[in-house]
Amino acid sequence: MIQDDIRKLVRYGVRTGLVPEEDMIFTTNRLLELFELSELEEEACSPEEEDLEQILGRMLDYAYEQGLIKENSVVYRDLFDTKIMDGHRNDPVILSCGMIDPAGIAFIFPAQKTFGIT
Repeated sequence: MIQDDIRKLVRYGVRTGLVPEEDMIFTTNRLLELFELSELEEEACSPEEEDLEQILGRMLDYAYEQGLIKENSVVYRDLFDTKIMDGHRNDPVILSCGMIDPAGIAFIFPAQKTFGIT
């Protein structure tokens, strides 16, 4: 079930340091949006860890079955995989500041903690 895989992927991100714990809800919401779901069902997924490739494979299969991927080809699966993994980047903790230049272009600066500075 896609909801379980979303939970597993977010837990994987926290466990590996890709997702700060305080951004679990934000990351989950980004994945829900990507898969065009409104919310997670209240089912508990198995606590056992799974291989990232297995989780992503099921998520890509689901995306194709739901018409979120145009073709079930390596190219389209890779493009959607990139969108899935992008849910682990640019989260609120890492993007702590930014500015807009006079032309209206936003520049985002990573927080100092991304460089190991506290």
